[in-house]
Amino acid sequence: AFNECGAFMIDVMFDTNIFNRILDGLLAVEEFRGKVRCFVTSVQRDELMRTPDIDRRNNLGNYFRKVDATQVPTESAVFGRSRFGACKFGKEDGLYSELRRALDSLSPRDSNVADALIGETSVILGHTLITEDRLLLSVIENNGGSVMTLQRFREDILESRG
Repeated sequence: AFNECGAFMIDVMFDTNIFNRILDGLLAVEEFRGKVRCFVTSVQRDELMRTPDIDRRNNLGNYFRKVDATQVPTESAVFGRSRFGACKFGKEDGLYSELRRALDSLSPRDSNVADALIGETSVILGHTLITEDRLLLSVIENNGGSVMTLQRFREDILESRG
């Protein structure tokens, strides 16, 4: 796809922490609108809606809608985590399991399930994952995915596209 200036638009998937950065004023929606095509899964929205602070949760929901990303199903399903109708029932390639295993070996934490679902989906769809999670960044890179920090996204994608 091309934007109104004829520049090729890349497909990006924002990790949940990027929506927090948008709310905190570290990235404005206007900076990337028309320069990239944004995608999300139900996982990011579910994580945002578990934010304990009600005002912050409501504001995150508003920014989630303002980004106007296309929601795609996760490429795998995890019982108790995945939403019926918003997931697929997994490929036989074992990518989700590999990502989850790698994340757990670096730092066992509950969010690894969500990170592996988001990461697998971005890799399989060929979207560049934008994240501030250094562990997830490393694991996605090591598994052949396109991934970058917010700073690199700003420098390599946004600033180069005017």
